[in-house]
Amino acid sequence: MLIQCKYCGSNYSDTELECPNCGAANDCVNRTAAGAPKTISELLEWVRRHHLPLEEMRTYIGQDIRTARAYGIYKDPATGDFVVYKNKSDGSRAERYRGKDEAYAVNELYQKMKARVAEQKEHRMPNDYNSGAQRPAKQRNTGLKRVFFKVIAMVVGCQILTLLCTVLFMLSGNHDDLPYASSGYYRYGSDMYYHDRGDSWYIWNAARNTWSGYDADSDWDLFEDYDHYYEGNSYDEEYGTSDWDEWYDDHHDSHHDSQSYDDDRYDDDNDWDYDYDWDSGSDWDSGWDDWDSDW
Repeated sequence: MLIQCKYCGSNYSDTELECPNCGAANDCVNRTAAGAPKTISELLEWVRRHHLPLEEMRTYIGQDIRTARAYGIYKDPATGDFVVYKNKSDGSRAERYRGKDEAYAVNELYQKMKARVAEQKEHRMPNDYNSGAQRPAKQRNTGLKRVFFKVIAMVVGCQILTLLCTVLFMLSGNHDDLPYASSGYYRYGSDMYYHDRGDSWYIWNAARNTWSGYDADSDWDLFEDYDHYYEGNSYDEEYGTSDWDEWYDDHHDSHHDSQSYDDDRYDDDNDWDYDYDWDSGSDWDSGWDDWDSDW
């Protein structure tokens, strides 16, 4: 996909690290969230960890498969290019990406696999529900009673837990030291961070002159004492970064979305690996895939 350089106006591929005309950094090229696989081997490890049935998914990692109805990624031994492809129902091939950027190539297939898993789970839900309609009435009623009592138990348990936490909080007397960071800029060591209202963290990437999503689950001192590292909510040039609000607006306006990438697809900083496990007892229905489209 072509994007336009905001400095010189030249059009170039969104896979390039910088504008080939003026050398300005491509702020949109860093698409992978913290922790997402960036190599073919890491993608295979992600698949293994989530028990995904590659054969049923007709997905081939590290293989150049030419049969109809197949997704895949491989490294071309002749050119050294990484190739992401989809073979359609008629056997024709649509290449999603071909180039030297392995992380970019891996992310293209990784995002597609996540979308396909989510779609499979969405379609399985009504099937699982309807299957209960075929049971005898007595069995269905018994199941409903169990669900009802479980819900009641969960509600009562949550109320007790909330009450207990409230009591402990009141007894502690430390009402101002809540484990939640204020929105704004933080300086930790030589790095600058930003925490937004949606509880997302970003780190300033000086090499690319842009903000990047940061994995907030990392074990570091900042999360033990937010106030100690808090610089403030207003931007200051002394931070050595760009104004986060301006950066956010530039990267989330309609023009950027139409010419770069879908934010909903790539904004996975908080939940990049959320619930993509596959139940080994469930069959993968490849009929839900649109095999006639390019991707």
